[in-house]
Amino acid sequence: MPATQRILVLADRSNEVQAALRKASVLARHVGASIELHSCDTEHAWAIGLDTPEAKETLAGCLADSRRYLDALRGSVAAQDLDIVTTASCARSLQDGLTRGISGAQPDLVIKTLAACGEFAKGIPHPLEMQLLKGCAVPLLVTRGRSWSPQPRIVAAVDLDSADLRLASAVVATARRLVEDLGGELEIVYGGDGPQQAIIDRARAAGIAADALRILPGSPLSALREYAAARQIDVLAIGGPDAASWQGATPSLTEALLGAISCDVLIVPRGAGAHSQH
Repeated sequence: MPATQRILVLADRSNEVQAALRKASVLARHVGASIELHSCDTEHAWAIGLDTPEAKETLAGCLADSRRYLDALRGSVAAQDLDIVTTASCARSLQDGLTRGISGAQPDLVIKTLAACGEFAKGIPHPLEMQLLKGCAVPLLVTRGRSWSPQPRIVAAVDLDSADLRLASAVVATARRLVEDLGGELEIVYGGDGPQQAIIDRARAAGIAADALRILPGSPLSALREYAAARQIDVLAIGGPDAASWQGATPSLTEALLGAISCDVLIVPRGAGAHSQH
């Protein structure tokens, strides 16, 4: 994969949004990438498509307020050496706004905070937040605000139990690009039980060498949570949630991981598996 060239920061109104911009700035400085700060307002979505003076005034005021917010956010970091543009939109949902933002900016990476995490039992993200993560068509870095190590420790957690191993290949390729962008360290892990040789064979089928894979026995959630804490990793790369995520009573592995670990999480969309290079 080529180096990251365009980064889209989804600027919500959370207290942690500066952390997302700081992470984008670190990455941009390493590889010379451009940054787009994008704010999407959904509170005034009722005015979209209405040809009335009130609706037009509302949308104009909404966009003006968002631009003031983005200018203040941009000024909160030392960024004179960075190529940063700001864009604002009003959409019926954050997912619609993000989809339009991706279509316009064509980023290689989206960065955002997980604003809703922690508001519900066990820290599981809000269903609307999960819908946003599920609908993102490019890799999405969810940041928690903790600074990265000078040589970031990045772990690619692969699902080798799936019938389609292309997502596992895409997770490794995307994690490797971030490692190369930041000059970090890469580990590839599989969490779960099963015959070791069968796991190794599946890894090889996904383009992962046997000596590059660390097998973590136990349930995937417990194994990855304990490993992330013990190794003090900076970024955990995982495959994106499937279509059933956030719809059932039992949280998906993606939801549970987001609520259980404190490091940043790089979510690789399932569609990326069809285009990964390895």
